[in-house]
Amino acid sequence: MSDTFLHWRRHGWLLLSLLLFTLCSVYFYGQTGDDSYIYFRYVERALAGQWWSWSSHIEPVEGYSSPFWYLLLVVTAKLGVPVITAAKLWGLLFALLTLVGCYRLARVLGAASVLAGFACTVLSLNQGFHYWATSGLETAFYAAIYVWACIGIIQLRYWVVPVMLIGVGRPEGMILLLALLLCIYWVKRPPPHWLLLAALPTLAWLLWRLHIYGVPLSNTYYAKATGDVSVQVQRGLMYALPVLPLFVGAWLLWWKTRWQALMITLGMVSLLLGIIVAGGGDWMFHYRLLVPVLALLLAIWAGGWCRLASHLQHAVWAVLLVPALLLTVQPEHWRNIVTLQPMPLVYYQEGNMTDESIKLASAIRAQYPGKKLIAVNHAGALPWALPEYDFIDMAGLNDAHIARRQGAVHRKYDVDYVLASKPDLIVLNTRTKPGTDGIWYHPGYWAGEDALVAHPDFARFYQPTALVYPWDWVLPMPHRWIYGREIRAWILVYERKPGL
Repeated sequence: MSDTFLHWRRHGWLLLSLLLFTLCSVYFYGQTGDDSYIYFRYVERALAGQWWSWSSHIEPVEGYSSPFWYLLLVVTAKLGVPVITAAKLWGLLFALLTLVGCYRLARVLGAASVLAGFACTVLSLNQGFHYWATSGLETAFYAAIYVWACIGIIQLRYWVVPVMLIGVGRPEGMILLLALLLCIYWVKRPPPHWLLLAALPTLAWLLWRLHIYGVPLSNTYYAKATGDVSVQVQRGLMYALPVLPLFVGAWLLWWKTRWQALMITLGMVSLLLGIIVAGGGDWMFHYRLLVPVLALLLAIWAGGWCRLASHLQHAVWAVLLVPALLLTVQPEHWRNIVTLQPMPLVYYQEGNMTDESIKLASAIRAQYPGKKLIAVNHAGALPWALPEYDFIDMAGLNDAHIARRQGAVHRKYDVDYVLASKPDLIVLNTRTKPGTDGIWYHPGYWAGEDALVAHPDFARFYQPTALVYPWDWVLPMPHRWIYGREIRAWILVYERKPGL
């Protein structure tokens, strides 16, 4: 048997995963999530000397979810790279590091080259892995540092850098870092000064956060993770459902082997998955929070294959079918991917809402010149496209007052607070065409908007404008089983009545 054939047989799956990664990266590159524009507005305000502030009419608020990602984009933008381009390129780099890390971790856990490459192929087939790599958010960065932190902890080599970045990588990073440092000390007993070094960036940011924002946690925590715990756990379990069979099976695998390296990896999976479930998961499609979890679980199964009896190996294939069916790139995309066609706008995270929001921004600038205060529900693309305008984030992600209201994620609002601010414009959304049955705004899009329109002062002080922008999106599987395939919505603008 020739050496070339053996090489292809040994590394064929890894090469296939790299090919799929390249093709899918090109395909998904064009889409940018609306929440990513929140980062971009913060970055561009920082470049203009307005550090830490999303809008000038309120006190500074930490509405971004990763301090490291924010500062990385600021530094890159200062070097002259457009912030959107920088976010996408960094995302692709970290996604590639995640893929390589999955392969390396599988090998560390005892997988042969073929099985490690197969784990990478399954990961490279994951739609969320590609979707969020180019979205502009920190998902790929967080997945990469988490996978490489796991490798470093197992081998007790080069673990300090990825572990220290976990603490400033996501809102839950501080809790994860503390738990990881305790576990590292218990299992590996490294010198204490290494533990202190790993904690320094998080401690420094905590002190800076208290100085700038006056609170110990980011505003995204207060906005998203302070609702009813029992409801959040139920939502979190439903969110984590695609990876739960892999997770439970991995613990059974550890019970059979009692291998320390496997225990460390599973411990890191359990910590992250536990926080995801307790936090209620995420409303966004494509399971962005599960990307690092899936990378670790695939490496575990690849490493554990050789430790299973032959009859159990067949069961592994059945278990792998669950995330494969629910998380794989959907069939309607493959024709475009292999023919290098762009992804249709309706398949973006929010369909073509961001494009229509940017068009609306141009219309607002032309029709309402000068410094205005605008209230919005979607606080991404529209505020970014109008950097000279001030905004109220009615959903609270960029507003400390609303974020501390009672309610579940995206169920926090304060109508009196919004109306008392006297915004010049209020941007609303509806899923029924304006004017249907003689009604301009139809409720049902978001509870906060419905409550605002129902308030008696709204009709007293505000009137509809002719600015109406329709947008469409196609829901991914499995969400379309529940909500249907296609959704149409309209963006509406209300203006404050003259003289009021």
